[in-house]
Amino acid sequence: MREATGFSPKPMRVPACMPLSSQYVLGSKLAMDYIAKLVGLSSEEVSQTLEMLDEAMFGVPVLKALRISQDKGKSLLFRDGEDPIYVEFPAVEIKVLAYFPLTEVGSVDSSIIHLAGITPVRVAQNPDSDSVRMENGLWFSLFGLPIPKVDRWKWTWDLEWASLLEYSN
Repeated sequence: MREATGFSPKPMRVPACMPLSSQYVLGSKLAMDYIAKLVGLSSEEVSQTLEMLDEAMFGVPVLKALRISQDKGKSLLFRDGEDPIYVEFPAVEIKVLAYFPLTEVGSVDSSIIHLAGITPVRVAQNPDSDSVRMENGLWFSLFGLPIPKVDRWKWTWDLEWASLLEYSN
């Protein structure tokens, strides 16, 4: 944060029971809100600064989706360059079981990319064991992550990591 903004906010604690990307989005928002009060930044300036930080630190569009969801308090489907689609999915509780660093993926067939994009939507709509097994199979195929043997465990992308989550309705 200091390198990007010149400020060193006080250390804050965010819940460790959430994926790393969610910890980053929540923690950086809390830090920027704190800084905004000190220097008189508007909420628009806070949002713009966070967007610049996200791009400089990670350069991945999913953080924009997480920020919009955080701001609106709603679940959404998001594709970079398009308007978000707000959706109603049943609430799910999660527990992070493990983190695993990801490696670069070589060339991937467009059908795999499509499957990787649609599968999380199917899991969110109906988190049955078939949908979760299909998504976990993708993680195995792309990154060699072990396929969990427990039906309510699933891998999810988490910035430069994959998080193994246990979920319940």
